[in-house]
Amino acid sequence: MRYLKIISFFVVIMLIMGLGTKEIKYTEGIKPGYLAPKINLQGFSLHDDGYTLIQFWAAYNAQSRWTNVCLSNEISRINNSKLRMVSIAFDARESIFEETIKADKLDSLSQLHDISGTNSEIYKKFQLKKGFYNVLVDSQGVIVARDVQPGEIAELLHL
Repeated sequence: MRYLKIISFFVVIMLIMGLGTKEIKYTEGIKPGYLAPKINLQGFSLHDDGYTLIQFWAAYNAQSRWTNVCLSNEISRINNSKLRMVSIAFDARESIFEETIKADKLDSLSQLHDISGTNSEIYKKFQLKKGFYNVLVDSQGVIVARDVQPGEIAELLHL
């Protein structure tokens, strides 16, 4: 009985301490609900007042390249000020990256290139060795969705 009182006392104390917490702190990760790993790449920033769709791709990976084109076209079609797309390519050669953007008729302002390729910190933090994907993040950097398909964007954002 004595142990029950002690345990109850500590449970009450923990609850009271929890009520005083005002700020939610997110853990860094690559799944929805987690804070996306920091991306230190020239030209990269999150949307200040909306969402950023970050697409990871490489010219040598046909599926990621195709998804990049489809998502880019869908974002252009939606044309909503609360949404922007940033694509990050991991091709080792700048010339391949530039030629792919031209061939795929992509907006060069939304296409970034990490010349470190598979040795990139971004590549490692987002665990892209397991495969390319995309993440939809809010203005605070919290991942809202992962592996978003073109037809899902409007529904996810209630547009």
